[in-house]
Amino acid sequence: MSLPPILEDLIQILAETIPEKENSYTVVDEVEMSCKYVKLKDIADDNWRKIVVEAHSQNKVGEIIEYVRERYPINDENLTRIKDVYKGPRVSEFHERLSKVTMIHDELQEWKEIHWHLDGLLTTSRSFTTFVEGLPGTNTIGVERDLAKSLNPVAQRMGALLEWLPQIKIIEIVRWEGNLKSLYAGLEDHLSTISNVKGRLISRRTQKEWLVGLSTLSSGFESEIITEMNHADNMLREQAKKLSETLKGV
Repeated sequence: MSLPPILEDLIQILAETIPEKENSYTVVDEVEMSCKYVKLKDIADDNWRKIVVEAHSQNKVGEIIEYVRERYPINDENLTRIKDVYKGPRVSEFHERLSKVTMIHDELQEWKEIHWHLDGLLTTSRSFTTFVEGLPGTNTIGVERDLAKSLNPVAQRMGALLEWLPQIKIIEIVRWEGNLKSLYAGLEDHLSTISNVKGRLISRRTQKEWLVGLSTLSSGFESEIITEMNHADNMLREQAKKLSETLKGV
């Protein structure tokens, strides 16, 4: 464990003032520290480093300073300086870990929100794909309005996702502004060309090709949503694991 620099000064003072191993044990006992795994030897610097490390983690540094100040001839000014500068057991570590917990939690919430958006988008996209696959294979006559109506829930969900993305503060949003947005734009562009193929003078082959193209685009868009949902699922599990591990130290 890393120690605040000020405790290095305390270790030096204690090693010089109380070099005997037996007396070091006495201090430990008097301040009621739990040191069952600390084995002291005949090197004062090493012994007091072990003791101060434990005292730092058990919030006993102040008690050691007061005990030594009362019972040993020592420069009180140095001990006062150390006590004033030292802010307590693992304060900085606690705040650092708490900050990490907050960041992990915030990212976890963003992944949850993304997953919610993608789940709604997938549900509406599947309905649209099912509608497209049920269209007559060689006839686009009269389906323009129905296609627009079927796509509308998808458009609403996609719009909600794109409107929410700028609110993200932690997660990289490039992937959702990339493939998913591009595939949806391709789907809309293809639908906008229906006016060129819906007339009776357009061959059945042309109409069939248009419908096949629409089905391919719709399926590709749905597949991309599933890919992104799987990614979101993996990141949710990863962040939940990180959060659990980090909370153990708080």
